[in-house]
Amino acid sequence: MKQKLEKLVMAKEALKAMQELEDSVRLEDIVKDNKIEFKSGENTFRVRKPVLEEQQEIDNARRKKYLELVRDNSYLFKKQWVETYKKKGIDINKIETDIKRIEDEIRRLLIRLAKTTDKKGIGELKNQILKSRDEQYALSIEQTDLLSYSIEDQTFIYAKSYTAYLILERLDKKKTTDEHVVVNDNKWVKHFKDFEEFQKSEDSDLVSKLFYYFDVLIYSEPK
Repeated sequence: MKQKLEKLVMAKEALKAMQELEDSVRLEDIVKDNKIEFKSGENTFRVRKPVLEEQQEIDNARRKKYLELVRDNSYLFKKQWVETYKKKGIDINKIETDIKRIEDEIRRLLIRLAKTTDKKGIGELKNQILKSRDEQYALSIEQTDLLSYSIEDQTFIYAKSYTAYLILERLDKKKTTDEHVVVNDNKWVKHFKDFEEFQKSEDSDLVSKLFYYFDVLIYSEPK
């Protein structure tokens, strides 16, 4: 019971943070020329879509990680995890079904909300939607936790992290003086020298923003 409550609190906090970011994104078209600029601390950063050479590097890294995990007998595929959990009374397929059921319920509530003009009715529907979203997010976190060590998820997380490391750049602000004229010599540089440095990073603000804008960039419609 305590774990479920903790997951619900985590879900609410994560959902609130995600919605705040989404609200700020709606204020402007942040994807420009397949790049997104953002601030973290005193620095300006950007993410951009990987070029062909980088995509090949990502594919190679993904393949090597996948082979490494397949050869390690302590790792299981998703199907194996589902069967293992089933023997312990945990039905992952039911969790997935519940997530989809709540998603359909939210869709129906949103349709009702769009047609409602009564203030009281609008407030009640909004509360129901928020409650359903909290429940859906908590189930998603539970499902993710249960399958987080599967070969598929570990490979995906590794490849996503490797991609994020490659496409993150920092604006390096420099000024040079040429015959008494000050010239801005700004250029974009890789923020992390290598993937190992990225993995050891403790800059939670930068990393959380990096992955959020990474998703916006990679999964947004092409412009």
